[in-house]
Amino acid sequence: MVCKQWFKLVQPHITIYSTYFGDLNISHKEEDKESIEKCYGKDRDYISTFIYKHTKEYNTDDHLLDLLRHTTTNLESMILYTNNQQLRSLNNFHTLKLEWDVSSWIEIVWMVSYNYHHLFDKILLLSSTKNQTNVAASKLAKQHWNQLCNSIATHQSMKMLILDGGGFNDLSEELASPFAKMLIENKSIQSLSMEAPSLNTPSLFDALSTNQNIRQLEICLTGPIHLYEQNYKLVSDMLARNTSITHFRLTRGVSISYNMFHVGVLASKSLLILDAQLRLGTLNTILKNIATIKLGFGQSLENQTFYDASRVFEHSDLSKTKNIRMQDINNKCYLTDNHLPNRIILKIIGYIGDNVDLVCLFFTCKRFFIDIRGQYSSSLAFDLSSYIKEFAHARPTINPITEQVINTSLYLQSFKQWFNNSLSNQLYITSLPSSSSSSNNNNNDSVIEKVVVAIPEKEIVKHLSRYIKEGIPKNTQSLSIYPLEKVWPNQDDDEEEEEEEDEDIPFQSIPTELLPKGLVRLSLDNVFKIDQGQLPDTLTELTLSNFEGLKCLPRSLKVLNSSSMINQTIVDLGMLGLVNTCLHTIDLRCDVIGLGNPNIFPNTLTSLTISVEEIPSPLPTHEYLFPPTLTNLGLLVDSTERFKLNLENLVQLNKLSISSQCTTLESSDILPPTTSGNLKILTPNINCYLMPSFYVGVEKLYISAQYIVNLPPGTLSSLKRLTLYGCHAPIPSHVFSSQVLESVELFFGVNSTGLLEQGCFPPSLTRLYMYRYRGPIEPAFVPSTLRKLSIDNYDGATKDIGYLDRLDKLVWFGTSNTNPVPLFAQTIKSVKYSFVNGYTLPTLIPKLVETFSYWGAGDKDNIISSIQFNGKHLNPNQSLLLPNSLVRLNISSSAKDIRLDRIILKSNVQEIRFDIVGVDFLLKIRRIGNGHVLLLEGASLMGGFYNLNNNNPLYFKFDHNDNRNIRISSSR
Repeated sequence: MVCKQWFKLVQPHITIYSTYFGDLNISHKEEDKESIEKCYGKDRDYISTFIYKHTKEYNTDDHLLDLLRHTTTNLESMILYTNNQQLRSLNNFHTLKLEWDVSSWIEIVWMVSYNYHHLFDKILLLSSTKNQTNVAASKLAKQHWNQLCNSIATHQSMKMLILDGGGFNDLSEELASPFAKMLIENKSIQSLSMEAPSLNTPSLFDALSTNQNIRQLEICLTGPIHLYEQNYKLVSDMLARNTSITHFRLTRGVSISYNMFHVGVLASKSLLILDAQLRLGTLNTILKNIATIKLGFGQSLENQTFYDASRVFEHSDLSKTKNIRMQDINNKCYLTDNHLPNRIILKIIGYIGDNVDLVCLFFTCKRFFIDIRGQYSSSLAFDLSSYIKEFAHARPTINPITEQVINTSLYLQSFKQWFNNSLSNQLYITSLPSSSSSSNNNNNDSVIEKVVVAIPEKEIVKHLSRYIKEGIPKNTQSLSIYPLEKVWPNQDDDEEEEEEEDEDIPFQSIPTELLPKGLVRLSLDNVFKIDQGQLPDTLTELTLSNFEGLKCLPRSLKVLNSSSMINQTIVDLGMLGLVNTCLHTIDLRCDVIGLGNPNIFPNTLTSLTISVEEIPSPLPTHEYLFPPTLTNLGLLVDSTERFKLNLENLVQLNKLSISSQCTTLESSDILPPTTSGNLKILTPNINCYLMPSFYVGVEKLYISAQYIVNLPPGTLSSLKRLTLYGCHAPIPSHVFSSQVLESVELFFGVNSTGLLEQGCFPPSLTRLYMYRYRGPIEPAFVPSTLRKLSIDNYDGATKDIGYLDRLDKLVWFGTSNTNPVPLFAQTIKSVKYSFVNGYTLPTLIPKLVETFSYWGAGDKDNIISSIQFNGKHLNPNQSLLLPNSLVRLNISSSAKDIRLDRIILKSNVQEIRFDIVGVDFLLKIRRIGNGHVLLLEGASLMGGFYNLNNNNPLYFKFDHNDNRNIRISSSR
């Protein structure tokens, strides 16, 4: 509804406004009528904006006409809630700029109020209706289309026109012609947003092509698919002819976004936005004045924002704030003086990606917290996307910390609804929905993006169909199914139990007819097979592991990951029907593979990874094995058999990885692409030299040192990142001669005598990692240009690396505590320490350090006091035990309990990361004052508010053997 706060917001921009007639939710009272009549007593000739909604009290044509007769002198804008019968009268008032809402939706009000600085420059026709008494706008448009177009044509001050489903659903020339005539006659419209099934109407196409006033154009194609290619060609031709269009957006089959374009100062850069779901087809002619192209993916297009030089927020960009419905947002303004309504605040909320920062934001203002939580608690959410993590060749993992919070209780109960909203698109099924012990997270109506079904092994044979039919929501997009392995009883129990035999479960057929029709991703792991029915046509990603048989693939498939195909000695790719799909990525892992010829692959394939135990010998007689479209090729052969590989046709290859156990390979067995320079990433884990032409243009190289030291000087001139393993002998300096080399990693052997030559590194080097290095660290060997230095298992004796005055990050893993950490420059911002033997805590850390990481035992009750830092006398706050600059602390300790209160009270640390097996636990600290602190783990929201004034110790308690038993507690 239109509230008082909204009127206060727009009042400075309106001369005199009339009282709002009626209310969307509350019936009229006598005092409302009195206020209305009192408002009518004013001089209505100066009213510039009129807001009207018909109610039972005011539901006659005469009443509307009477109002219009007395308010037409200076009336510039009308927000009209009425019916079609009353709309017929509007053709008599051609000077009006109108905004109509035939459905009585609330959103028309906030949309106008939000952009109050452009309040009078728009006309909007909404197509949806709220009840059967109203006629849809499309019918209205057909009934009064000519008169409406004539009326719009006379509004020469109008700058924006938005037509949402307004009469072009059948796109007859009868409807297109008046609209085209209006576009020609109205010289003021600069922004046009419209829906149309096709542009294949001569009058409409000509009008859009010749109107040189339109700067911003959005077209939503709503017609059948077979018209898309034709429309792309028409759009391309239209853009080529109309050089005045600088902002263009093309969408398909979805409603246009209201007010997507701003009126006024246009953005400095021309912009073209295409929905990436569109098949581009012949749309390849981009205007020379279109300087930037952005691609959106499905609904993410709502995140694309047009904004003018004044940087006004675009209200259509609310999709980052989860599930906020436009019609749920009103215009209450919390910061009236700054004209900052709720919808902008909600937009700001959508940009906050950190859960802890979001919690803190809502504690900045009590009124803000109460009102926003009350109004939008069903829509707002945190980012708990890490609850279920999916992998290509592994089972999905469940974040044990989040699961612990779910099974126990969220400490911050005020955010309980938001927490549930955050998990509303993820579902973890471990039992049948009818079971009382089910831990299903299916308490919502949201689109389910991820579903993991972990079926107990004993229930797979009997209840597989029930799990799929009853447990999986119909709107599921991503589905993973795998058997839940049995948990054996503890052998230490007093009551001995006989060990059960591990019975083999027969492979079960997935009832594909029960799978959700809109399924996009499917993952099956162990004891499952696909031998009946068809996979959903919507499927784009398929992952199979330890499965039996694969007979058909949907044409829509884009990504295929498979491994361990059972009961099939040789996987013949030619039998899988790959060529009939849209696959761009294939990752296969099996025992033996039959490659056949490159024609078995689709022409869309760009990435291929094959991991096999053996390639059958002899190899196929075809000259080429892989399609020329590949940009990424990975071939891992765990066999000692010799093979040949011809890559000459892979002229687009950008990344190549080859691995083999064969010791008889020769350089001539692997032929490089004929076009040199395209290959940028090369990883040859093989026992032979590669032809020098392989290395031309390579920027990232991972290779054994023995196969690179004899390369001709200058071969690696493009190299930026180099990783050498097996450095058993001295490395010649020409290996590092690239003047653009930025990063080097060197792995020396246990008994390596390999040393670096003096001055071998170029001045461009900024990152250096050395494992088992025994040489000196001094300017002659380690350049002063380094920004990051990592020394792992260092067994040398260096006392001072202070000359590295540009160093930002130091990682130091020593072999023992007998060799102390050298002195270093005080400019270092990040330090990581560890010692293989002894786990001794360091004695000194830089005074300006921001991140400090260490592995060690230490004193679990007094870890912080075990650490000292340089220049402590320079610390302006003598009460702190660590540098003021230190904000991030990473701890890997053998202790089960780590005391937190001293770290919180005696430092400025804001984040502590604990290294726990299988879990990345990042505890964030927000000090409130007077000993009160907010401690939260960002990914799961474990934690809450704590009072440290009672002098009771506060511990982080965990078990290295059980990552599900983690808590923050004041008790030991």
